[in-house]
Amino acid sequence: MRLKDIKKNNRINVISAILKHDALSRIEIAHETNLSPSTVSGLVSGLIDEGYLVETGARAATAGRSRVALAVNKDLGSIAVVEISRTQVRLALFDVALGELDSVVLSHDYASGNDLFALILAGISALANKEGQPKLLGMGLLFQRDMDASEFNVMYSTGISSANIPLATALFTQLRIPVIEEYTQDYTAARALERMKEDQTSGAYISLGADVLASVVVKGAPVHLKSGAFANLAPLLEGMSVSCDADAETAEVIPHDAAHVSVTPERLAYVVSVLCTLFPLDMVVFSGPQETMTERFIAATEGALHRCLNGAQAPWLEWLHLNGSGSLSATCADHVRRTILLQE
Repeated sequence: MRLKDIKKNNRINVISAILKHDALSRIEIAHETNLSPSTVSGLVSGLIDEGYLVETGARAATAGRSRVALAVNKDLGSIAVVEISRTQVRLALFDVALGELDSVVLSHDYASGNDLFALILAGISALANKEGQPKLLGMGLLFQRDMDASEFNVMYSTGISSANIPLATALFTQLRIPVIEEYTQDYTAARALERMKEDQTSGAYISLGADVLASVVVKGAPVHLKSGAFANLAPLLEGMSVSCDADAETAEVIPHDAAHVSVTPERLAYVVSVLCTLFPLDMVVFSGPQETMTERFIAATEGALHRCLNGAQAPWLEWLHLNGSGSLSATCADHVRRTILLQE
């Protein structure tokens, strides 16, 4: 490896370690990265001079000694995140330390194509270009659950010719900053599965969205399913006849329609019971929109699962709603930040 590449990798490792812990002293960075203290000192000095890092003024206790902590410079610039759903478009602006600087709802209705492109540019002009606001470094487009980026293609004109291009490409062409596309479902799955890995537990993650997707972890290790990390349960749900005794009061009145697949509590419970026979599941985490995963739907599914398991111990069930903002916006901003600082 060339000396230039080694220095670049070491620089990335230093920034990555600080991002992971928010703030570290030089000696802690050396410990985290396995780099020599002199190498770390040189890299840190360069990153401070370039404005990437700052000494926080806080003191980090290391082996009985107090040392100055270093953090990413929050004034380096700002990161925009646009949350796009079928009922709202929201723009949030974060500093590089992921503190939210400002936010605005750009639309209370569905917007696509050139309308959405115009809304985002107007919002960026209003928020990111305010006096005193740090320069815009990058942008994340956070699509909610059942949406596809191809819905939002833009008819973009250069003055010489026109072309139908992705929204992210149009925004990059206009703003000249990195634009990253993300999906709320991916973040929810990542958080749930990472927790299972850290706890060395066995569990399943099931997403109720455009498809019904499942992922399994056994004793902290991801299970490779037929199609990779996720299996689409929709074909199974379409073709199954429910084996659990249905609760007459709830069986017909709590439907969920995801891409024309009827997901009732009984069908969902039966699928979970099948997973429990295949894997030693301690927990199952579900995610989906709040309008689908109502309290009644949840209660009916849990009751049906106990009937399906016929007295066997049921796994712990958790239900995560995908209608919230803020935390997922910050997660998206963190991905954009890492893309900018770590060149991922």
